[in-house]
Amino acid sequence: MKYFVDSPRDGLEVSVVDWTWYGPPFDPAKPFGSAGNPNARSDQIHPELDIPELVKYAAAKGVKILVWLDWFNAEKQMEKAFRSMRNGREGVKVDFMTRDDQEMVNFYERLVKLAARHHLTVDYQGLQTHRAQRTYPTC
Repeated sequence: MKYFVDSPRDGLEVSVVDWTWYGPPFDPAKPFGSAGNPNARSDQIHPELDIPELVKYAAAKGVKILVWLDWFNAEKQMEKAFRSMRNGREGVKVDFMTRDDQEMVNFYERLVKLAARHHLTVDYQGLQTHRAQRTYPTC
């Protein structure tokens, strides 16, 4: 992960810690990306990854850290996971929201409001609707 922070790209402001930082996010018995792993714990960090150390390392270089979450586990555990992110992470990149029904739109709203309370940035990956972009525009 430090390799990506040390990337030679000029102006790198954010680096993403991609999937598996909290264990396998998907249910191994189902097709990839179709459902979250009910045993995944996004409030716990994989023992081989020291995210607090990575955050400190990145901060010394002026780089912020986002962590990736699949929406299924974010939905189940975001309150606890966001509280645990107070150790300097910039925010979350939430993925696999493959629909735009009312339940998912409500999830977008709950997620961004909770993230704001914890001073976390939200990067929606795979966003299926433009409503969140209209409600919470980027600069």
